[in-house]
Amino acid sequence: MAGRHLQVEVMDAGIQFTLCFDGRRLLAASTGNSPDLVFRGNVYDFLLLAARREDSDTLFFQRRLKVEGDTEMGLAIKNFLDAIDIESLPYHRLMDKFLNHGVRLYEWIT
Repeated sequence: MAGRHLQVEVMDAGIQFTLCFDGRRLLAASTGNSPDLVFRGNVYDFLLLAARREDSDTLFFQRRLKVEGDTEMGLAIKNFLDAIDIESLPYHRLMDKFLNHGVRLYEWIT
């Protein structure tokens, strides 16, 4: 994965950013680089994914999360994210609370 670029697009918010892996950590990368993989979705779908209220396969098959590019890289990233033990992360309770409030707020305003 080192040197590969992942672009994330939050379509309804007009947000786009690119990440790369330097072999040790994830870094912000110039958006001028041609991404190897692109994830596209809306705010609500990314919130559901981050809050683990919905899994990526469901969002993908419902065509709410779009993945373009290197499918092998996409599968590797999906498996990596699925394997993260959220409870082992610092501040996981605060993150859970924040994400779940975000989901409820989004549902309330739409």
